[in-house]
Amino acid sequence: DVCSSDLSLSPITDTTVFVSVNDNCGTPSVSDSVHISVIPSPLVDFTWTPDSGCQPLDVTFTDGSITAPGSTYFWQFGDGGSDTQQNPFYTYFASGLFDVTLTVTAPIGCESSLTKPAIINVFPQPAANFSFTPVQPTLFNPTVEFHDLSSANPNWWFWDFGVSGSTSSLQNPTYTYTDTGSYYVTLIVQNQYLCIDTIIREVKVTDLFSFFVPNSFTPNSDAKNNVLNVYGLNYSSFKANIYNRWGQLIVQADKNPVWDGFDKDRNPAPEGTYVYFIQVWETFTGKKHEYRGIINLIR
Repeated sequence: DVCSSDLSLSPITDTTVFVSVNDNCGTPSVSDSVHISVIPSPLVDFTWTPDSGCQPLDVTFTDGSITAPGSTYFWQFGDGGSDTQQNPFYTYFASGLFDVTLTVTAPIGCESSLTKPAIINVFPQPAANFSFTPVQPTLFNPTVEFHDLSSANPNWWFWDFGVSGSTSSLQNPTYTYTDTGSYYVTLIVQNQYLCIDTIIREVKVTDLFSFFVPNSFTPNSDAKNNVLNVYGLNYSSFKANIYNRWGQLIVQADKNPVWDGFDKDRNPAPEGTYVYFIQVWETFTGKKHEYRGIINLIR
């Protein structure tokens, strides 16, 4: 017998409670009953795929909980990220081992959680990178040294130098180019987890060319600057025409010295200003350059 108007029960299964009230004064007792339905807390479970891979890693989580319809879900993915979908898709951008927790709340507020420790293993992704020297290779300096600058400790390298069939598996290879042009060099790196990254850089091989014509010479037999020579780099031939102020051709030449200060009749040319027109051809490409300018003959 309970002589109180308050009664607290904590049944663990469905229960019917019968209540009888008696005042001990001969008054007929009054009875009633109430059925208590015990709703179990959610039984939480989930699966996932894949469980490991290279960053960024996309993982699909599938709820397998036993719970009442209308329950809500709260996922915690171990890297600070969360979601409230029942079956979320999540991307891990950082590498490492991650715990995952699912909390399920039934419509009447019953809540259960499940944490599965270290179930997601995200491997570090290498970042391919390289430099090369010289930065501006030429046909006079065509050997290029490539320097691997990749991060995350790769242990496998594959180089394609942009020339058909020209590859290397060395970490820091060298390659000698045989022609001018733009070459797209590819580096693929892989680490111990078989994670791969690729980078492509352009290497420009130029045909270094220069040509210079002095603007004065002094054919006065003092052994200093007595003849006109032209200077340059990477040219195969030239043709030079020199004219006086009236446009008359004074001399033609295709080798040094271009002019010794005498005219075509081998008479000393007078002191003054002369005009030149020179055509020059590059050694490797045959490209033609034209130069016009003024020469001062000083006696």
